[in-house]
Amino acid sequence: MPLNKYQKLSYRWFGHISEPRVSDKLKHNLEAAHMNIRAGAYLSFVTLNAILSSVVTFIVMSVFGIILLPINGVYLDNMMMVIFLVLLPVMVGGATYFVGLILPGGKAKGRGRRINGNLAYALNFIS
Repeated sequence: MPLNKYQKLSYRWFGHISEPRVSDKLKHNLEAAHMNIRAGAYLSFVTLNAILSSVVTFIVMSVFGIILLPINGVYLDNMMMVIFLVLLPVMVGGATYFVGLILPGGKAKGRGRRINGNLAYALNFIS
């Protein structure tokens, strides 16, 4: 299956970084889940998603912390602003990255459960 434009862009930007970091486990999970994408392209795709989620979280938290809260009379001290503008986007980006990495394994396990659940019926039909 060919890559869509977003995946091609992510591979063009992060392919040289992600190709050496591909693990055999990720390759196996992508193959077991029948996800028709090379492991390097998938890792680039996950990396771009993590960066974009961090940027979007930063923008949303900036609007929330700098504009919306002061309008309502709530002012945050410097430590809370650091948490809102730095720590939260980093945590969201990291969570997006790790969820993207474990997603193929979850799909592969679900596929295996469906096969095992239908195996008895298939054997009965064959016999």
